[in-house]
Amino acid sequence: MFAIGWSKSLSSAALVCLVLSGCGGGGGGSGGSGGISSGGAGLGKVTESEAQSSSPALQALSDEPAPSFSAQIGDNAGPDLSGAQARLDAPDPRNGSYAVYAANGTQLALSIDMNAKRYVMTDPAGESASGTFAEDFTEPGTYVFDTTRVPAAVNLARFRITADAAVGQFPFANAYSNPATYAVQPFIAARTFVTAGAAVDGVYNRLGISHNRSGTTDSQVVPLRISGTGTLLEMCFDNTIYTIDACPTGSKRAYSLAVEADSKWTGTNVTNPDDKLGFRVTRINGQNVYLSAGASTIDPDTQVFRLAVPESSSWPAITTRGGSTVGTWGRTTLDTTTYLRAASYADDNYKTLNVPVSPLASGPAGIRVVTNGTEKYHVVQGAGLAIVAGFRTIASTVGYIAVGLVDSRPPGDSRNGRYKVFTTNGTQQTLKLNLDTKRYEMIDNAGATVAGAIADDSAEAGTYIFATGRVANTPYNTARFRVSGDAVVGGFPFAVALSNPVTYAAQPFIAARTFVTRAADLDGTYSQLAVTRNASGADSSITSFRLQGGGTGMVLCNSNQIFAIDACPAQFQIPYTVTWDAANARWQAIRVDNPDPNQGQIFHVARIGGQNIQLRGAFGVSQASTIFRIGLPEMTLWPSVTAHGLSTDGAWGSSVLNTEVNQRTSTSVNGTVGTLSLPVSILGGPSGMRIVNGSGVNKYFEVRSTSLSVLVGARTNVNTQGYIQLNLVD
Repeated sequence: MFAIGWSKSLSSAALVCLVLSGCGGGGGGSGGSGGISSGGAGLGKVTESEAQSSSPALQALSDEPAPSFSAQIGDNAGPDLSGAQARLDAPDPRNGSYAVYAANGTQLALSIDMNAKRYVMTDPAGESASGTFAEDFTEPGTYVFDTTRVPAAVNLARFRITADAAVGQFPFANAYSNPATYAVQPFIAARTFVTAGAAVDGVYNRLGISHNRSGTTDSQVVPLRISGTGTLLEMCFDNTIYTIDACPTGSKRAYSLAVEADSKWTGTNVTNPDDKLGFRVTRINGQNVYLSAGASTIDPDTQVFRLAVPESSSWPAITTRGGSTVGTWGRTTLDTTTYLRAASYADDNYKTLNVPVSPLASGPAGIRVVTNGTEKYHVVQGAGLAIVAGFRTIASTVGYIAVGLVDSRPPGDSRNGRYKVFTTNGTQQTLKLNLDTKRYEMIDNAGATVAGAIADDSAEAGTYIFATGRVANTPYNTARFRVSGDAVVGGFPFAVALSNPVTYAAQPFIAARTFVTRAADLDGTYSQLAVTRNASGADSSITSFRLQGGGTGMVLCNSNQIFAIDACPAQFQIPYTVTWDAANARWQAIRVDNPDPNQGQIFHVARIGGQNIQLRGAFGVSQASTIFRIGLPEMTLWPSVTAHGLSTDGAWGSSVLNTEVNQRTSTSVNGTVGTLSLPVSILGGPSGMRIVNGSGVNKYFEVRSTSLSVLVGARTNVNTQGYIQLNLVD
């Protein structure tokens, strides 16, 4: 071990009635308490006008009268403050039934019991999906629906909730699918609605999408104004986004408005009494939000989803959390110049996007444009929501919408979240971290979970210690890790490979959350280090390879001598074809001369420190051996750095690394502390690899990336073969 030497040692939530009819109890007109109805989640009839516009491409679609809906409202009484137990037993005031407006263009009912953590989602046909939900501890305030409708590596059906509204996404039926297929899609759910005419007056910006039976989608941006204490609505339908005051006469429509007993606002075109519309208005974070979803009355082959927030020239910096029509869930930070989104994907990937925000050249001040290369989106924000809709003129963005609920709490550590773990015992696992609450979960590939606390190492800033009973009896807990923005490197007491009965020991791992999924992003030259284990013991291997042809091919140098790939003799070069395995979200390389998949390589490519890192942890085909591979990009620079990590002998250490020396101070599981300082020399093979000379014939090979240092033992020596050390560079 490194302390002494680098040798190998070994509620039943209340069921809601069918979606979509008035539940009663809401005041009509402008009377009632503050003009907000909370007596029911009735959706009533929701229609939108299809009167002729000067811009046919932007003519509004009507919303079909919705089926009847009746919902039970949960007990919203405040907690009894007479005693602690009464407070604990009090129903959560957010319990109850909500009217749901879904991005698939339908209205549903959602019953939530926050105490029992149960839900019921009922669609317009009366079909219900029900189950439990649980808080995602890596993102407090986000709750995950337990649903099997859409099997995925990561369940992104989740929601956030305020006093009277919820924003999230759920696996709704795809529009017009028959038999029904499902996809995770956004929704807004509300249970109190504005009924006072004066309270709805104002100028709004409405964003929406539509689904056609043919499979096409569309996007829409419409400025509108409600005036006359809720008696008149004007909308501007034009290919150019005008302010409502500047809207050309031929593009403007006017409707007389009235509110119905179910809190639904209905409008009648002032020049065509057969042209009607309908919507409801809720309040989120003290501000009106316009809600509409349903099937078009004049085009039965179209379903729509539309949201509007008040027009405002104010554009404060906000943070939201929510979903999108491509099924991602994430955190968005938005200000006058920048749109920053960090999102999780269903295939267990995580991506960030940092792109500019700009105002419209002319038009409403509250509509901005987000530009990502050739893709463009319109974005609006309110006190409680941000809504993003793709440009209808761009094929890759039309039909896209994202909805996020404003989160005013501190954003939390950006490194919190879910990571894919590759371990030297040949397994692939999942690590969930919350560095704010100091909690973790390690989930193996069979679903078994080890959970516990993490603690800062007071003696080594930036190092965290896993609390786990698996190493309770060791003098020194080397189950530790360090974390960057996109990787976790450390050690954990995983099951010892092939042990029977199972035993545990601290072993190195590397975890990442952002992965390359486009072939065009793969190309590069790499040095690959690997360790294997079977019943006979452990072994090491080193090779170089190149991904090429826009990620469609690979050439690997298979030689006992370590060559740079460009210098590899032709007889040692093995060509492969490379393809993306979408079902397993990984890459597969198949030998050109032998198409047997067992003779190929399966791997992931993570993005760590802005570079591609090849990773693989697996059991052999016969389950009698394990393998761990890591490929680092070829680098000519060899800067002086400090790094920390674990080795396969279970020792945790800190290393000072430069072109001349590899100096490591480490502590083993028995508490022994030691320092080794070994000379470093150029190999003469790959430029990004060095020889680290131990005592006598003990040799090691080190490769570097900008964020990682990996050291593997030479395979020609039983004292070093099978040894690997994974370090995160400070």
